[in-house]
Amino acid sequence: VTAVLSGWILQSILRFYSSSANKELFSRKALAISLQTQLIFFIPFFLTIWYISQDIILAFLCSITVFAVSIQFSILPIIQSGFLSKKIIKSEAIRILTYVGTAVIFLKFSGISYLYSLFIAVFASYFFSLVYLILQAIKFFKKQDSEIENLNNESVHLFKKFFKYGAPLSLWFIFFYLVAYVDKLFMIKYFGAEVQGNYQAMYDLLSKSITLIISPITTSVFPILTLSYVKGNNLEIRKLLKKIILYEALGFFVCSFLYWWF
Repeated sequence: VTAVLSGWILQSILRFYSSSANKELFSRKALAISLQTQLIFFIPFFLTIWYISQDIILAFLCSITVFAVSIQFSILPIIQSGFLSKKIIKSEAIRILTYVGTAVIFLKFSGISYLYSLFIAVFASYFFSLVYLILQAIKFFKKQDSEIENLNNESVHLFKKFFKYGAPLSLWFIFFYLVAYVDKLFMIKYFGAEVQGNYQAMYDLLSKSITLIISPITTSVFPILTLSYVKGNNLEIRKLLKKIILYEALGFFVCSFLYWWF
C-alpha cells in the first residue's frame, strides 16, 4: 500500500530534485503533494480495513501507520538527494530501536492485543524517524544560501510532472507485489502450508540478502546519476554504470557461493 501511495512520489523526487531551481521550495511542494495524497486515501483505506477486520481500533492503527510510513518514504528521497546518507542511517537506527523498545513495553506491560501492540510500535518507530528527518531537512536547507526565486510556474506543474513520471511506476509496483504473492497462493492451495512455508523462508532469504547488498548502492548512486544527467555529464554516467554492473556481478557471485556453501 505504501509503495503504491508514495512510491511514485519518491521516484519523482529523486528524478526532479537535482534539476529544481529552488530545492527548498521544491521539497515543500513535494511533501505537500504527498500529504494531500495520503489524506485523500486515508478514509477509504480506513473504511476498507474496518470492513474487512470488523475492528475499528485495528483499522485506525493500521491507517495511521500507513500514513506515517508513506510520509516518511516521501521525505527520505529529499535527504537522499541532499547526499545526507548518515542522516538516513541514524533515522533507521531510531526507527529500529523505537520499534523494539515500544513493542517490548506494550507486549510485556500493557496487556492489550498483540496486533494493537505491534501496530503502535510500528507507528511510533516511523513517527520518531519522520520527526528526526524533518528536523534534519530544516537544518540542511537553513545552511543553503541559494537565492529565493519565484517558482509559481514550477509549483503549478509539479504535480503533473510527478504524476506523468511516477504513475507508471505505481502500476509497476502493483504488478510487482501481486506477482510476488500469487505464486505463494498457488503453492499453499496445491502443495499445502508446509511446502509454502519452506518456500517462503527460502524466498525471504534470497530476496532480502540480495536487497541488503543492492540497497546501499542504489540509495547512494541514484542522486549522483540524476545530478550527472542534469549537468549533461554522460561520460561520468557511463563510468558509474560500469562500476555498478561490476559491483553487482561480484555481489551475485559472492551470494551464489555462500548459498552453495551453506
